[in-house]
Amino acid sequence: MVPYISLSLFVLFCWFLYCRGILNSKGYLVAVFIPSALLLALRSSNVGEDTAMYLQMANASAFLPWKSLSPFGSAIMWNANALGFGSSVDPGFLLLLKILMCLFGSAEMAIGFCAILTCLLFAVFLYHNSDNIPQAFWGFMCGGLYMFAFNGVRQMLALSIACNFYQSAKKEQWLRSILLIVLGSCFHRSAIALFGIFAALYLLKFKRFYPIAMISAALMPLLVNIAFPLVRLISPQFASYYAVNYWSAQTGGILLIWLLVLFCSLLLLFKRNDEVSHRFFSFCDAAYLGLSVASLRISIIERVALYAMPFVCLSLEKVLALFPEKSRWIIALFVNGLLFALFVSYAMSPTRCYSPCF
Repeated sequence: MVPYISLSLFVLFCWFLYCRGILNSKGYLVAVFIPSALLLALRSSNVGEDTAMYLQMANASAFLPWKSLSPFGSAIMWNANALGFGSSVDPGFLLLLKILMCLFGSAEMAIGFCAILTCLLFAVFLYHNSDNIPQAFWGFMCGGLYMFAFNGVRQMLALSIACNFYQSAKKEQWLRSILLIVLGSCFHRSAIALFGIFAALYLLKFKRFYPIAMISAALMPLLVNIAFPLVRLISPQFASYYAVNYWSAQTGGILLIWLLVLFCSLLLLFKRNDEVSHRFFSFCDAAYLGLSVASLRISIIERVALYAMPFVCLSLEKVLALFPEKSRWIIALFVNGLLFALFVSYAMSPTRCYSPCF
């Protein structure tokens, strides 16, 4: 756990330098993302539940024919056994791995490159969209996104690409926004969930859609079940996740974070503000909560809730800005203390027991 605590202390030190004006936004992001990316990239195969599998996948990609790796094709089985059974993965990710294996010839370097690219793209997202970059990064690091990157290599890469649609959408560059989400879905098809957030961002420009959006988010646990026939039509593989729970979903310490997100959503909801961003972030908070509750019954939905989390990180800074400056630091200290406690709980997991790959 020492590497994670050391990282968090370094991030706090950089936050102090930022507040003192010694580091600007770019300098802060460079300072905190370099060690974060290196810690993620240099982990050994036993750090993270699926890291060993991704290393095997990288080695297998080197032997796949180029013509089978169209980024827009169907999922490809990369580890078929003698009976023809195995695991399939989106071709965009296999294509990236094959390119990296050709360049580096090492599975560790290929997965390490994916880690650095993921962190870089999240840094771009925060730089363009955050008004309080240290606060947003603390939410990213402690709230679960960073720690999930030790396991969900493919999905985090997809999310880091696709979430950058937000900057383009704010400028009404709709085609660019759509292309970024489509590109992300080439690495993990679940990234198409961001089309829902994309649609919400557009519709919430009109205040009349706000009540509908919030009611839909509140009813998300019910809507997930209603959507089953549509999911089955789009992807039988995704539909099969309704029948099988791949892990036991429990609340535990995350319940405190859910309450925090609920508080943020309600505060943005009842704070009468005509800003589109307030309506949008309030919806993202509510959607994250609704999907998280639904995941208690269907565990895989937790992976869908992940796509709202970058915007939950941004909503936190919006909420803190609503408080008077005299009391804001007390509330920020409490909130960030909760996030740090969650970060420590992730770091204490046996699957996060750190060892380097060298």
